[in-house]
Amino acid sequence: MKPLALGLDISDYSIEMVALLDKRGAAVVSRALRTELPAGLVRRGVIQDPVRLAAELSRLLDEAFGPKRPKMAVALALPEDQVFSKTFSLPASLTPAQAAQAAAIGAADIFPAAVDDAVSNVSVRPSAQAGQQSVFYVAVEKAVAASYVELLRRVGLRPLLFDSEAASIARSLVGPEETEPALIADIGAKTTLLAVVEGGRAVFSSSVSVAGDALTSAIEVKLNLPLAQAEKLKRKAGFDPGAESGRVFLILQKPMGEIIDEVGRTLRYYERTSGRTVRKIILAGGTSLIPGVVDYVASNFNGVTVARGEPLKTLVIDADAKADDLKKHPILYATAAGLALRAAGLRPAPGLDLLPEGAGIGPGATDVVRRVFDAASEIVTMMSKPIKLDLWKRGEAPAGPPAKPPFDEPVRPVAT
Repeated sequence: MKPLALGLDISDYSIEMVALLDKRGAAVVSRALRTELPAGLVRRGVIQDPVRLAAELSRLLDEAFGPKRPKMAVALALPEDQVFSKTFSLPASLTPAQAAQAAAIGAADIFPAAVDDAVSNVSVRPSAQAGQQSVFYVAVEKAVAASYVELLRRVGLRPLLFDSEAASIARSLVGPEETEPALIADIGAKTTLLAVVEGGRAVFSSSVSVAGDALTSAIEVKLNLPLAQAEKLKRKAGFDPGAESGRVFLILQKPMGEIIDEVGRTLRYYERTSGRTVRKIILAGGTSLIPGVVDYVASNFNGVTVARGEPLKTLVIDADAKADDLKKHPILYATAAGLALRAAGLRPAPGLDLLPEGAGIGPGATDVVRRVFDAASEIVTMMSKPIKLDLWKRGEAPAGPPAKPPFDEPVRPVAT
């Protein structure tokens, strides 16, 4: 039996975890749990209190697998606030290694930290422009990556790969068969992640510091309410003009307008630089659950379809799975699900990895080490009851893993 594939998403306010099993090409959910974090443990993606954060993560793992769990391999998303990305258009005559080097040189002028102090990776793909190739460069400071490696080791997990939030959520919400570009707006508490996706891969991403907390603060100030009550009112009334005599709807328009403006700027930039038009916006994050927000965003974009993301459309829920919250609020697990899909090999694209060399069981690991951790994970799998495919599912399970694009092989990190 194949081992469980574990995806882990850690933000400033919560941890989401999804464990999948590849059963004849179907992504079967075995575990899906989340916990909200006390304030201050993580700030804008930087770990502030590793001891307390490790305790919170350990409790979540104990709930999922029991306190005597063996060491397991995990795919983790590094916070988008700490990940730098840039797409370069380079001559098609360059080899992948030459293109990677050229991208690293170009990034050195705009990367906020010295390239030598970063873990970086590139993905090369064909360009719509004749004679050009598109090189997607991502990087994170070594210190940030190392802090997450240490966190996982504290709780007995072994890092398999480090992905970006943009790539992970794109993998979960946009299938590789969807060739038309789409924009994902993942509106969290503190930040909004914007990612343009083509064929299941993020080709452009950015984050802005306007998100759900700004909506809550507007209600708090305008109605002179305690913060907790303002949050409750936001979740209850939202953008429904008929709720609360329309007062909440009116208050939320200004802060939400800032997010919509950022979405518009991202669309215009992408369309100007790529020559392609985005006709679909996918909302994600906790703010996407606010009443009426989908229709409100749609009213601001002519000719663009707006919908809430559906991470469950490619997943099957095991009848005995610990996944009740996943069924209630699937969009909150989109990033973790995308990580687990890649860890299971069911949707590997785009294949970028920001795990420092030698830190886990990724491409640099020996076959012996990999087999040891696969075996340990299989112990957890065998402890579960036999898989029974639940009738509650979205869509049909795929007949097999999607074909891997010919340009999916990344060049290993330029700077390590």
